[in-house]
Amino acid sequence: MKTGRFLSMAAAGALASALALAQGLPTASLTGKVTAEGNTALPGVTVTVTSPSLQGTRDVTTSGNGDYIFNLLPPGDYTVRFALAGMTGVDRSVSLTSGAVGRVDVELRPAAVAESITVSGEAGEAAAVESPQVSATYKKEFIEKLPVARTLAATTLLAPGVTNNGPGGNDRLPSIAISGAPSYDSLFLINGVVVNENLRGQPHDLFIEDAIQETTVITGNVSAEYGRFTGGIVSAITKSGSNRLSGSFRTSFTNDKWTENDPLNESRNLDPRIDKTNPVYEATLGGPIWIDRIWGFGAYRSQKLSQSRQTNPTAGPGSSGFSAIPYENIRDTQRIEGKLTLAITPRHNLVGSYIDIKDEEVNNSFTTNILDLASLVTRQTPNTLLGINYNGVLTDKLFVEAQYSKKQFTFENSGSPFTDLERGTLLLDRSRGNARWNSPTFSNDTPEKRDNEGWFAKASYFLSTSSLGTHDIRVGYEHFHDFQFANNHQSGSDFRIFATRAIIRGDQVFPVFQTPGDSTFLRYTPILELTRGTDFNTNSVFVNDRIAVGRHWAFNVGLRYDKNQSKNSAGFPVSDDSAISPRLAAHYDVRGDGRLVLNAGYGQYVANLTLGIANDTSPAGVNATLDWFYRGPCINCDVNAATGDLLTNAQAIQALFDWFNSIGGISSRPTRLQDIPGLSSQILADSLKSPNVKEYVVGVGSALGTRGFGRVDLIYRNWDDFYGSRIDLTTGPSPEDQFGNFTDLALVGNDDRYDRKYTAVQTQFAYRFPIGLFAGGNYTWSRLTGNLDAENFVSGPIPGTAGEYPEYKTFQENHPTGYLEGDQRHQARVWLGYDFPTRFANFNVTVLESYASGRAFRALGTIDMRSFIENPGYVDPPAAVDYYFGGGRAPFRFEDMTRTDLAVNVDLKIWKSLEVFLQPELINVFNEKALTGGRIGIDSSTTVNTRASAGAPYANFDARNTQPVEGVNYAYAANFGRAIGRDAYQLPRTFRFSVGLRF
Repeated sequence: MKTGRFLSMAAAGALASALALAQGLPTASLTGKVTAEGNTALPGVTVTVTSPSLQGTRDVTTSGNGDYIFNLLPPGDYTVRFALAGMTGVDRSVSLTSGAVGRVDVELRPAAVAESITVSGEAGEAAAVESPQVSATYKKEFIEKLPVARTLAATTLLAPGVTNNGPGGNDRLPSIAISGAPSYDSLFLINGVVVNENLRGQPHDLFIEDAIQETTVITGNVSAEYGRFTGGIVSAITKSGSNRLSGSFRTSFTNDKWTENDPLNESRNLDPRIDKTNPVYEATLGGPIWIDRIWGFGAYRSQKLSQSRQTNPTAGPGSSGFSAIPYENIRDTQRIEGKLTLAITPRHNLVGSYIDIKDEEVNNSFTTNILDLASLVTRQTPNTLLGINYNGVLTDKLFVEAQYSKKQFTFENSGSPFTDLERGTLLLDRSRGNARWNSPTFSNDTPEKRDNEGWFAKASYFLSTSSLGTHDIRVGYEHFHDFQFANNHQSGSDFRIFATRAIIRGDQVFPVFQTPGDSTFLRYTPILELTRGTDFNTNSVFVNDRIAVGRHWAFNVGLRYDKNQSKNSAGFPVSDDSAISPRLAAHYDVRGDGRLVLNAGYGQYVANLTLGIANDTSPAGVNATLDWFYRGPCINCDVNAATGDLLTNAQAIQALFDWFNSIGGISSRPTRLQDIPGLSSQILADSLKSPNVKEYVVGVGSALGTRGFGRVDLIYRNWDDFYGSRIDLTTGPSPEDQFGNFTDLALVGNDDRYDRKYTAVQTQFAYRFPIGLFAGGNYTWSRLTGNLDAENFVSGPIPGTAGEYPEYKTFQENHPTGYLEGDQRHQARVWLGYDFPTRFANFNVTVLESYASGRAFRALGTIDMRSFIENPGYVDPPAAVDYYFGGGRAPFRFEDMTRTDLAVNVDLKIWKSLEVFLQPELINVFNEKALTGGRIGIDSSTTVNTRASAGAPYANFDARNTQPVEGVNYAYAANFGRAIGRDAYQLPRTFRFSVGLRF
């Protein structure tokens, strides 16, 4: 039998539902069948596995049908030995990655005639071809060769179907979205523990880069062992030590001056970059405390990063040219990890891991769109992660696993320290996309906690039959608890003033409070009831059967049940809902040798109950919103007045409040908007259910000789049960509030009027040439359409508002269906590398080429329809309703992005296993300058000015029968489709390098 044949059989070994990962400590599985000549099953064969990643050895005996299985294996390189009296022993080598089910089938021969063959197989690449699960696994050694950051986000973005198109995202500031889902709705795991930030759903950096062993990204055909998502799964595992002492020390260097000036500052003839080198120190150490019984691993990371930032004023009436104020943003972060792996017996293991982060940021701002330095704060965001995992092999066929986890994250000093009106009131410039000044956003009133806690138990049983194939049956229970404790003050004084505009004179900013056209308004955002903390619970049960029948067919049949039982921060029950999620997949090996495989699947995924929606109507810890149009004396309305004649911020604020108090202050009836959570907006008891998505996948994979693979998958997804807010003539008025006011009642719940669809072709390939050259990459064609984006940067998940005041929204431009803002037609990443080993050193050069077509963005304004429609009976008809300009939902596109990145790796052999390494990297070699969006959206530079949003001089229009005229009824904002800050552009040419040693 030839070596290539065994490689093909190893590739064929990834079963149809190769998902050993599950929501626990990531592990791998190994299975196969032992036969004699003539394909006769051999029972009683002893199969033994050894690995540097495994404490001791594990062995099983083949069943009456010759089958065997190893579950709960740590990822790593394994030697598999097959032994039976009278037969020659056979050794096989296989590399198992987390989430992969490797398969090694062997044929044993009598001792006198047996041929000894040793074969290596890469189960990670095999699973990429063989499994209907659409996934990619990246090992640490591979990531270190590429010119990418070694972070969880950067690794995730190498996989097909993954974009950076969540609100505010680009290659500078990750906002990861997977397979068309909102960016808050994917699951990120470190050592099996959820590390999502529980408002916007992005992963926290709870890792030390050099400690990550490998990362698996799953974008489709997901097993029933996973739940609480509609996007994808990202699971990273950190190192665990071994019987050999090993470690590393790395220093990575960056410098603001090593990054080319961005196009925005170049256009302004500015260069705010700081010539300061910022080292990052990483250290890891792992090894035996007791050989084969107790392993220890520790890691440490320290970074003090200084970056240049600047305020972002733009020219405007009365402003003396452009006058950005530079400042230094400093982030001091310390991370530490400890991990202990204990073999209670050779078949029972206990793993405990703890990660702690201390993080302080000097000159932090909530948004980059600020006009002064008074908007900055020094905040702390400590973060911890604990995971304790037990796994045991009870028999050769029965396996059990249990895990407890807890994550704690806190915001400290993240808002204004002032509570008085002059210094604690936030000012916003409506003409500059609500640019902020005078006081930081939010308040230092109480630290905010965002934590989660969970545990699960799982059992798996291997059943081998002669007629119905083999079954790896898994059943489990999981509990997950989301917790937030916050009193969400929006400013230090609980007041915000939305000014008509700001006058900028050097480093001084003066507000313009103008009365005509209702262009200035005052917002009061009190916390009327202190929080008790949320209590969001999901209890889940799943069963999953991986079935292999003969050489050609394999199936995955799974069912998951999720039950929400959740209370908001006032203790009110918002959800008592349940959902059943079927997961079905089939795999057909065309020739039975793993060379060409066909995959198909259907699944339903149910999202986690979003905290931002379910708690938004709570009166406890959530701010009310009451708006009054300013109708007092015009303040600073002569934009050409001498600087000394303009009222300062404090003087203007005092003058506005003198007028406000003269009309009764907060006891007067709001004239623009009133929203009091729990009164004017409510969720009916136990009414919320989680959104869900139905997914259909077909795919084909092929082995490329014995050195690579290629795969293509077509994925279609359709979402249901998004959240919406409803105000109509049936909801009635709200109860009277403590100010003696009442308004129209808004009911928040699931709404079937919202639509979201994703269609994609996701491709990936890898190939290693025999001369040290390797290549790989992926390409995704996708289309994302619907009538609800469902999220923004400020709040994370948001409900749709098409159901509010429907009589005022009877025009197509209010909530059109079309391309959503996350839509991006093409995305490709291709890498090419060359390894050149020598006696004294190993050299590697790798090039990464990236391409992304322009992402969609919208032109959204608000209009006032009250003068054209007779009030049918509302208390407060809407002063502003949405209007999408430009002929569609998101008809505009940012620029296409291309980028070439280069890394050189040099490893010098010093003594035995000790080596010194050097890695210089050049990012964006040709300094390409695409405007990709980034945080441009959250800074409102994709909005449109109208009478309702900016006041005079724009005229109202009846959207039912009138086409608006630019310059008369509306105007695109001054920064529409343009950069406000440097984050709107792709990263300019950047040099960075790392040096260190490892052993």
